Amino acid sequence: MPSKYGICRGHVIPAEGQSAGDDIIIYDRERFPTLRVFPQESYDRKQDIPIEAVYAYIEAKHTLHINGDINDGQSLIKACSQVSAVKRICENREPRLAEHIYPYFKSSMSYGERPDWPRVINPVLGAVFALRVKDKKRGEILSSEATMKALVGASLGTQKPPIDLIVAGDSNLIIPCVQSPEGNPIMHSPFYIQATTASLQVMPSKDLAFATGICILLYALDTIQLGRMPWEYIINDGFGRM
Repeated sequence: MPSKYGICRGHVIPAEGQSAGDDIIIYDRERFPTLRVFPQESYDRKQDIPIEAVYAYIEAKHTLHINGDINDGQSLIKACSQVSAVKRICENREPRLAEHIYPYFKSSMSYGERPDWPRVINPVLGAVFALRVKDKKRGEILSSEATMKALVGASLGTQKPPIDLIVAGDSNLIIPCVQSPEGNPIMHSPFYIQATTASLQVMPSKDLAFATGICILLYALDTIQLGRMPWEYIINDGFGRM
């Protein structure tokens, strides 16, 4: 990651104090440093990151169970629910609308004048990265071809907001795609927006799924423009005056 991005394990928190997440957070280290000074790339202790500073949240799994239930900590549906909880709590931060930053955008248009992009320019990317994939908890490790077949029929749950990216093993991803003029699935936006022309699709990337997933992550980070930190709230809260 470029040096401006901090990476830690922990939870995202709004001003009200509730939290979500328990895994990898990518945040703005330059503008919003954490108060606890830990060495870089030290993941043994979890940190609390304010929602205004969050770029992305990643559920990292050594082995992902495609058909596990919500009580299975390694299941796809559990991972998606964790990601959704983080994205949901981050929706409480002040939205930055494209038309407010770029007045020439019409209010009906999304960022970049494309309907498959978020209307806000400070969304949070939600992802799952898994090294290996099983059909179920006590199943065998699936091959790349079997993983693709299993993912096609997989349920990603009904949580909202939805997940944006899944890296499943070394050769398969689930990403938001639209149809090209030739009728082929292609990715415009790294963010999945429901009720648009985009849909989540399984895409093969033989032996390059992790590299491709990191590129998608960097693409998303390159487009996110975080808003300001509510310093006056934080300061006055310290005086007990909010």
